[in-house]
Parts: sequence; C-alpha cells; structure tokens
Amino acid sequence: MNLLKMRSDLSHFFSDNYQNGLLFSSSDVLLAYLIPGWKALMAFSIPRNTLSVFSLKKEQDAILCLDALRFISFTWVASLHSAVFTVESDNGMQLLRDEDYFYSPLILNSYSSVDTFFLISGLLVSYTFFKKVHRDPDHARSRFNWIMYYVHRWLRLTPAYLLFIGMYVAWTPRMHGVWALSTAMNSSYFVQACEDTWWMNALYISNFNGMLNMCYPISWFLSVDMQLYWIAPLFLLAIYYSWKAGLGAVLAGVLISIFTMIALTAYSNLPVVSFFAVKHIGNLDFTNQIYIKPWTRCIPYLTGILCGYLIIQVRQKSIELRRPKAWQIIVCWLMATVTALTVVFAVYDYMRGHSEWSIAVKSLYGSFARIGWAAAVAWVVLACTFEWAGPVKNLLEHPLWYPLGRLSYCAFLVHWFLIHFLLNTGDRPSHYVSLGHMYLTVTIPVVFLSCIMAYIWTCLVEIPFGKIEVIVVDHLMRKRKSHIRDNMANGTRPEMNGDGIKPANTSAITAIEVNDNH
Repeated sequence: MNLLKMRSDLSHFFSDNYQNGLLFSSSDVLLAYLIPGWKALMAFSIPRNTLSVFSLKKEQDAILCLDALRFISFTWVASLHSAVFTVESDNGMQLLRDEDYFYSPLILNSYSSVDTFFLISGLLVSYTFFKKVHRDPDHARSRFNWIMYYVHRWLRLTPAYLLFIGMYVAWTPRMHGVWALSTAMNSSYFVQACEDTWWMNALYISNFNGMLNMCYPISWFLSVDMQLYWIAPLFLLAIYYSWKAGLGAVLAGVLISIFTMIALTAYSNLPVVSFFAVKHIGNLDFTNQIYIKPWTRCIPYLTGILCGYLIIQVRQKSIELRRPKAWQIIVCWLMATVTALTVVFAVYDYMRGHSEWSIAVKSLYGSFARIGWAAAVAWVVLACTFEWAGPVKNLLEHPLWYPLGRLSYCAFLVHWFLIHFLLNTGDRPSHYVSLGHMYLTVTIPVVFLSCIMAYIWTCLVEIPFGKIEVIVVDHLMRKRKSHIRDNMANGTRPEMNGDGIKPANTSAITAIEVNDNH
C-alpha cells in the first residue's frame, strides 16, 4: 500500500514539476522527491539556465516579434546614452555641431525607443491577463490572483535590479580612469545617492527624486514601468466588464496625459527634447517634469493594453478579423513608416537651434510624438501577429532574436555602468570624432559587453530567483489546495469569500513563465 502511495506521489510530483519547467528529467524528479531543497539548488544551475536563455523554442501562443523590438530598442537606448557620455570628451561640444548632419536625430533624438518598451509592457500585461481570463473566467475575481499580480512583478524585477545596484555602489568608486571625476557623470556623487536613496529604487519611486538625485540614472524607467503596472488593473477590469467602458477609460487616460503635457509645457515653457537641443543643452526641466513621470509616459502603455486585448480576442475567435486588401496593408505600412520618421526627424532644426518653436507647436509635437510612435509600433506588432507583414515578419520573428530578447532586461540594467567602465579604461579623455565613430567605438562594444554581462546576471540572479518564486508559490498553492480538500472531506463547504479560487485550479500561478520578459 505504501509503495502504491509513493508511486502515485511520484507520478503527481513528476507531472507538476516537469510541466512547469522546474525539472528537466526523471532523475531530477527522483532527487527532488528524496532530497529537500533540490529544486531550489537546481535553480542556480548555470548549464540549465544557459539552455533556458539560448533556447530557440517559444510557447505556441507567444507574440514572436517582441524579442526583436525589445533588443533593437535597447540598442537604440545604448546609442543615446553613449552620446550623453561623449559630451564629456575633451572636445564634446563638437557633437552638437554634428547635429547639422541629417541623420543625427537617429541617435540624439532616440527617446521614442523607451516608448516601445512601454508599449511592449502594456501589451504583455494585457495579453497575459486576458489569456488567463479565457482559461479561467473566475481569474479576474480572485483576490489571491490580484495579490500575486503585484507580488510576482516585484519579485520578477527586484532581485536582479537591487543586487546590481549593490555591485554598482561597490565597484564604481574603484574606477580610477580619467572619467571618474567628470562633472556630469561624477561617480562618487551617484554612489552617494544610492547609499542615501536606494530604498526609493526598491519601492520603484526613484523617478520622483529628480534626475540628479537619483540612484542609478536609468532607474527612472523601471519606476515608471512599475507605476504604470500598478494602475493597469483599472483598465484591464474596465475592458473585462465592458470593452466599451475599457475603451473609454483608455481614451480618458490618453487625453489626461496629453492635457498634462500641454499644461506643463505651457506653464514652464519647456523644450520638446532633453539635453541635446543646442539652445537648451544640459536643461533637465523637460526630463524632470515630463520625461520621467508616469502621467506623461502612459500613452504607449495604454496603447499596448488595447493591442494585447485585441490579439487575444482574435486568437480566441471572440473577434473575427478579416484580412485587409493588399493596398490597404501597404497604405498602413506607409503611414506607420512616415509617422515614425516624422517623430524622429521633425525636431531636426529645433535641436540645431535654427528655429524656436512656440508653446503651441511644442505642445502639439509632444502629444503627437507619443501617440504617433505608439500607433506605428502597434501596427508593426499587429501586422506581424496577423500575417500582414511579409518579409518584415520573417525578420522580426526569426528565432535568433529570442535569446537577445531574454537578455534585454539585464542588458538594460548594466549598459549605463558599462559605458562608464569602458570609457575609464583609457589613460586620457576620449576624443570625439563623429557620431559614426562614436557608434562603432562605444555603442557597439557596450552592446556586446552588455549582452555578455547580462547573460551572467540572468543565469546567476534573474532566472534562479524566478524559479524559486515558482517553487514557493507552487508550495503555497498546494497547501491551499490540500486545506480545501480536507475541508470538503470533512463535509465543510469551502468559503469563496470573493476569492474565486477553485480547489483544482493552480494554473494561474504555477504556469508563470520564469523568464516572461516582464
């Protein structure tokens, strides 16, 4: 009898852990069954985590073009930050004179790359939520699931984030290159900021501290992304109960964001871009009031929420989407391309100081840039998903993008530090030659080194802590399931208390993908 029970337990143990990706073989299952803590130990296995990173397989219902968009956007961000550091070279002002080249906005006005990140985040949050709702209609009414919605997000991002900041604080003061004492990038200043305000990073509110007082300057993005994630359920639930109400809520959010940008621009006469406009060089008013605040960066995120809902509805056959005619697809591609190029290049004369825009024009551009870029990227995602993209789909959905997409989060974390590190390896300040030279000698090496360091950080920190989270949550769900089963065996009907959790349904939590790219 005991042997039969053990066989049954092993069978369930194998099924649960093999399917959620925690264990790879039957020998793993046996060791995990016999040795407490084996699964947690194996979460730190470098070979296994390496296989996870470089796997060319995806879930059948994954949105495959997102990895390419994520990595391309990261590379674009790295080019902009390379230019920020280049200003501190021995002839850094030459960079501003190079703004006369028509292609300069491709690097110096690459702020829209961050909007792509926000759109992807909103899309994945919406897509994941409605996929779970289709699988389990009670998912949206479960208090436990909503608690885990917030807990999972914090645990998903924070270990790799805070541990890297700890390394940044420990290592940066030991850089003794010529750049360590530069005015704009004073390392000791930012290290002191981390020692004083690291808790704001842990709570994801560092963007309210101002750019110059922030621990690790690029942390503002993670804070804004988390803050938008906090309020996303307002829009998700509105769409869940009524798509018309949800659409109204999203449009209201977009309008509030637009009016806020207009009001701030008019009140403080803010520039339309940060840092690289000749007449506003080094001006951080735009950055602190508009660029790093959630109420002015929410438009692409809300656009992503609508995209995620549309994709899951079409895939679940809830909406029938007819294929457009060929000329309609071509027109949409042309409109998306022209819109994206306009967002990037419209500020060409403004950045060079050859024209001064009125408050009305600046407000119009600020609003158009957010909406236009979000619409253009949304079209790319929808076109690839619904087979309207032709060769673009083949390019963006190639499996070689998958590992790069998985590394993008940690690569983003480390790239700012690596630019500083790379430029401190010489015995003299760098000399600016051209934007092309900067891209070849700084941006490309930084992207390459970021991928290497991101691989190490992903295997040592991000994936292991993600797997441990799954193990802990799976254990909690088993205890909860066992408690409900015991109550039913004793003749006690389990109280739902608005929680909506069914005794046999643990898929909402245990199916969390460890490397879901937030």
